[in-house]
Amino acid sequence: MSIAAASNPVLDVRDVHKAYRRGGADTRVLSGIDLQVHGGECVFLVGPSGSGKSTLLSILGCILTPDRGTLRIVGRDVGQIDERARVRLRRDVIGFVFQRFQLIRGLSVLDNVLVPMRLQGKPPSAARQRALELIQSVGLGECAHALPQQLSAGQCQRVAFARALANDPLILLADEPTASLDIATGDEIMQLLRRLIQQYHKTAIVVTHDARIFRYADRILRLDGGQLQDQGGRT
Repeated sequence: MSIAAASNPVLDVRDVHKAYRRGGADTRVLSGIDLQVHGGECVFLVGPSGSGKSTLLSILGCILTPDRGTLRIVGRDVGQIDERARVRLRRDVIGFVFQRFQLIRGLSVLDNVLVPMRLQGKPPSAARQRALELIQSVGLGECAHALPQQLSAGQCQRVAFARALANDPLILLADEPTASLDIATGDEIMQLLRRLIQQYHKTAIVVTHDARIFRYADRILRLDGGQLQDQGGRT
């Protein structure tokens, strides 16, 4: 699937609302979110804990459904497709990077990166070749057969990036990718993310509390009180 033209957003969110039922009352988290993200952008979502950043990321990743509003991914209205199509969209168009890596401890680096391609049904030889190429691209060519518990936190996050790219998604969604890392390693990881976005022509949405990495964003959007505010980006 090719990246959308610059004039058409890869992600288009219009008037999205979301509330949770807690203690017999509704707690509103998102109140009329509008967001457009174009191909090649790296957009950061920031804000206080509990502001709804992870909720919005889950909606963008087709994991949660908004109470109201529309989400279009590469022009497709997610609210107008059935669950099977949503699963395919999530599998083929979106790559996820988690704060705690979420690697399978009993599998090698290579096998962890192969998991999404096996779910997609990619031929084994082609899947293995792509996995090895991705592992090499994140600087772990000598670790392909290592287990996650044999790696450092920074190396595990590199594996997570490789796995997120396995099915060649258009969009990377990263939830606190530097939260478990020290300053130097977090900086290396963000440099890697920027390089991967450019090398593989991806679009990234990053949820973070880490002000040390704000300089890596093209745009910074602050979510507070259910609303988004554009705080600019890199200078």
